[in-house]
Amino acid sequence: MADGSALFGVLGAALGASASTVAAWLTLRGQLRREVAQREYTELTRWTADKRALFRDIQVTANDWAHLLRRVARRHTEPGLAAVSDDELRRAERAFHAALYEAALLCGVEVCDLVDETEDELLRLTAALGRSTDYLPAAPPEQAAQAAAAALVDDFPTLRDIRVRLLSAMRSELADRSTPRP
Repeated sequence: MADGSALFGVLGAALGASASTVAAWLTLRGQLRREVAQREYTELTRWTADKRALFRDIQVTANDWAHLLRRVARRHTEPGLAAVSDDELRRAERAFHAALYEAALLCGVEVCDLVDETEDELLRLTAALGRSTDYLPAAPPEQAAQAAAAALVDDFPTLRDIRVRLLSAMRSELADRSTPRP
């Protein structure tokens, strides 16, 4: 009988040790899942905050550049208006280009493409209004005067359309609650 008790004791100890090991493994696995979920939530929150700030910066820099272009266009018909310097336009162009690089790092494909399309249109408008850019030469004065007259009538409709689509894409991207994929 003593041998049977010893056998049950050894068997009980083995089962107890196995149960303890399984319980410890399950506990560690649960902790790991909680930590991963917490990291994903923190990352999502950080990305959302970063994107909100970037989206605001993109809109502000696009507004600034477009405002300068409106002043350039008005200068063709209102010679007394203060001139927009080449430095002001270059700063606006470079600020928007910097935002484009940030968008490439943080944003989805649709937003990046629309930010790039916005920049292309702003560059085209700048050149069309007779001012050179880092990428395009200035249009001749006759063409610049025509572009200015058109801008004063309809206030850059292509740019407006692109920016409306960009805002929609930005809202969609912020509403998407999945974590970004590198």
